[in-house]
Amino acid sequence: MSRNLSQYFSGVALKTLSAVEIDSSRSHQHEFQATAAMREFLGNPSEPLQFNATFMYLSDDEANSKVETSLLTLYNARKNKPNRAPEYRLYFRSNDSTDAAQSGDLLAICLKKNGQILVLIVERDSLAEYQVRQLFGQEPTTNPNKFEVSTGKELSNEQVSLPAKLILDSIGAGTEDNDESLISADLILDTFEEIPTGRVLSDFARSHAGFAIEDVSIDQALISWLEIEYETFQTLERRDISRRLQKGFVEPGNIDVDGFIQYSSSVINRRKSRAGKSLEYHLEHIFSTHNIIFASQEHTEGRSKPDFIFPGITQYFDDAFPASQLTFLGAKRTLKDRWRQILQEAARIPIKHLATVDTALTQPQIAEINEANVQLVVPTPIADIYPETATASFMDLSSFLKLVKDRQSTWL
Repeated sequence: MSRNLSQYFSGVALKTLSAVEIDSSRSHQHEFQATAAMREFLGNPSEPLQFNATFMYLSDDEANSKVETSLLTLYNARKNKPNRAPEYRLYFRSNDSTDAAQSGDLLAICLKKNGQILVLIVERDSLAEYQVRQLFGQEPTTNPNKFEVSTGKELSNEQVSLPAKLILDSIGAGTEDNDESLISADLILDTFEEIPTGRVLSDFARSHAGFAIEDVSIDQALISWLEIEYETFQTLERRDISRRLQKGFVEPGNIDVDGFIQYSSSVINRRKSRAGKSLEYHLEHIFSTHNIIFASQEHTEGRSKPDFIFPGITQYFDDAFPASQLTFLGAKRTLKDRWRQILQEAARIPIKHLATVDTALTQPQIAEINEANVQLVVPTPIADIYPETATASFMDLSSFLKLVKDRQSTWL
C-alpha cells in the first residue's frame, strides 16, 4: 500500500513572497495573509490562535539554510470592526529564516497532522524550490502572489514514494503512521527482536518486495527495496528507542545527561551507517543476479577500498588488462562533500562512476562532480524529482548495468 500527503498534512498553501511581506525596508508587519481557502484547515477562531511552528529557510547552499522554532498566530485583524468582513492574518516574530527570505522566494505554510505548522521559505529558482513544488503537486501559476491551497482531497491525490519520504524527513515532516506501510509492523516486530545487521535488513526487504526482479526495471526494483528497508528500520528503531526511553536516564539522585547524549549519538550514527551500506548490499544483489563479475571492498592503492571494481581486483592489478575495460563504482546514499573521497581511489580508472539516491543535490554540486570526471548513477525514480537541466548528465542504473555487461562480454 502507498502513502499520500494527506497522512502528513491537513493543508498546505504555497505562494511567491512579495517585498511587502518580507522586506523589512518595505514593511514591518511580520504577517502573512490567511485566505478563506487557508482557513479551511487553519480555522476561523474568534480569539487569536497560536500554533507551534518550525520555520525553515531552504537553499541549494546548505550553509545558507536555517531552521528555528517559534510561534505563528492566526487572528482576525478586523475583530473590532463588526461592520466589515473578517480579515485573518498570520503573525510571526522575526527569526533567522524570515530574515534570510527575499522577494521572489517560495513560501509554503503547512499544517501537520499533529497540529503544528511548518513554514518553508525556499530560495527562488533553486532545485529546492523545484522539489517542494513537485512534492505538493503545485506548479508556478500566472498569479504567483496568490496562495494556492491544497486540503484533504488534493493532498490525498499526491502519492508519497521513497524520494518524497526522504524529502519529508529532511524538513521534519515524517510520520509514525503505519496504517499504509508496505509491510505490516506486526510482521516486522515479530521477525526481529532487535535491530539486525544491515545485510539481514536488506535481505528481508528483497524477500518481502512482492515482485520478481525480472518483472520490473532495475531502477524501480532498487528503490522499492530501499523503501521497504527504510520503513522496516524505522519500525524497529521506534521500538528500540521506546524501550530505552522507558528505562529512562535517571539514576538515584542524578540525571544521566551524558548517557542521554551518548545514546542520541548512537542513534544518529546507526542511521548513517545503515543507510550507507544498504545501497551497497542491494547493488551487490543486482550484480550477482545479472551474472556480473565484480570485486567489493578490495584494496587498490594504499588504504583505498573502492565499493566496486569491475571485473575484479585481479584484473585491476594486471597491467596487461586494458584500463578501458575496468569500471569503478562508488555507492553513497548521500553525497555532500564526501563524494570527493572516491577521487583518490583506484588510480588506474580515471573516470569514476558514483551511485547515489541523494535527493538534495544542487546544480553547482552536480557541475563540480561532472568536472571531476565522476559520472553520477542515479536510479530513475530519484532522478525524476530533479528538473531536466539537472539530470542531463545522470546515468540511470539500467544503463550502468548495460555498460559493465558490455565490457565484460569483450573479454569473458
